[in-house]
Amino acid sequence: MYFNIMIAVNRKVIYAAIFCFVSFAVNAQIDAHYWTHQYGAKGLLLNGAVIASSDDETAIFYNPACMGQGNNLGFVFSFLTPTYSSLETTNFTGNGSSFKDEDLGFSPGFAAVRIKPFKTDKIILGVASFQRLSSNISYKDRTVLPVENFYEIFYLADVEFKRELSQEWLGVGLSYNIMDNLGVGISQYSIWHDESLQFDFKKEILLTEDPETLALGWRSDFGYGINAYGGWLTKLGFIWGADNFKLGLTYTSPSYGFIHKSASYNFDEERITATDIQVQSNQKDTPLHRYKTPASFGLGFEYRFDDLTVSFSTEYFKGLKEYTLFEETDDPYEGLAGSGFEKSILVSTSNNSVTNFALGFQRKVNEKLTWIWGFRTDYNQNNNLNINDIADYLSSSPSIYHVSGGARFIGKNNELSIGFDYGYGKKSGGRQLSDLSNFNIFNFYEFSSQNNVNTIAHSLMIFLTYDFLFGKIREAE
Repeated sequence: MYFNIMIAVNRKVIYAAIFCFVSFAVNAQIDAHYWTHQYGAKGLLLNGAVIASSDDETAIFYNPACMGQGNNLGFVFSFLTPTYSSLETTNFTGNGSSFKDEDLGFSPGFAAVRIKPFKTDKIILGVASFQRLSSNISYKDRTVLPVENFYEIFYLADVEFKRELSQEWLGVGLSYNIMDNLGVGISQYSIWHDESLQFDFKKEILLTEDPETLALGWRSDFGYGINAYGGWLTKLGFIWGADNFKLGLTYTSPSYGFIHKSASYNFDEERITATDIQVQSNQKDTPLHRYKTPASFGLGFEYRFDDLTVSFSTEYFKGLKEYTLFEETDDPYEGLAGSGFEKSILVSTSNNSVTNFALGFQRKVNEKLTWIWGFRTDYNQNNNLNINDIADYLSSSPSIYHVSGGARFIGKNNELSIGFDYGYGKKSGGRQLSDLSNFNIFNFYEFSSQNNVNTIAHSLMIFLTYDFLFGKIREAE
């Protein structure tokens, strides 16, 4: 009886369910948060509270107006940043299910140089190269369970998910000191973005007495990749100071003018019953319509109390309305199977607006040693990924809260900082991919799920940054 029920399922419903399932998987866990990475001695130790406090080479990124506010010219790099991260999720593929993704590697590095191109102290030039986004997360899960009320069969499901994200920034910055306590600046960046996702899913109903015999089966694999190379992004900065107080403002434009954009996708679906096998597959390169990053507005201040300095920064990122990444209608059989077999795919995305903030403290012990610690938020912008207008779900990746601490050492020709950063996030009520623990022969091609996914994220980074000093902006009087 159950074989006849499964054979009668409409093929269009099956194909719609495939893409619906993929939508669940894409949004399940991973978001690239806007404040994921910080850079340099102050940026790492103050945890990003540097819009008004960046007086080293990282000002090219944080606030280009601050490039001329410090007095040291040098070359900075931070690549020795071993990082451990953990993402643990429960109930994602069924009530009581649990999986954990752990990674030990190195956080994105930062390299920059700052020079005085002319004899005047008013103009400072800098160049920087760094990785703004970087993630490589994967998981595998298998479920083997009995089928309710049918003791002669049992259920098996395999889920495999992998997502990689990389975004490189190369920039040049210029600052102009209108007065000693007032400056403006601009940085121009080139952006190189890569993103890929692969999701493979298989579920089977097997005979209890003969598990090598397949009663029902469904395999669905889906993946895509996008590349956006040679884009541009502009950052404007302002800094003003008086006595023990500094105020900084920044504006970061959306990305624009990508030179090269491309996309690709693949899907492979197979449905097996006792009397029927249905297959569908395609693999195709297609143009990428567009790729966007949001505009943002930053505000920061710094106040010094004798040997203690307090820094605060906040940045508002505008939301991105839904837009199409790529869209394709194609005949996977190249006309050899006759007409009417064209398949369409449309992938779109959107982000909500988000405001992050950071708070940092510096305690100067002497001219050579300063203790620094900080706190910042990294709120989830709730990235939406919509495939074929079938389903649109928010991710369950939590917002992350970071604390950091360490020391900054200053020598005659160098600056060295050593410290740590710990991040923690927790979210409850996320959407299940599917309840694999509640499948039977009558809902084999259906997706029943609940809002009961719990996700916990941890990260720990130990960092060492080095700034080689080779000159002064202003010579001592």
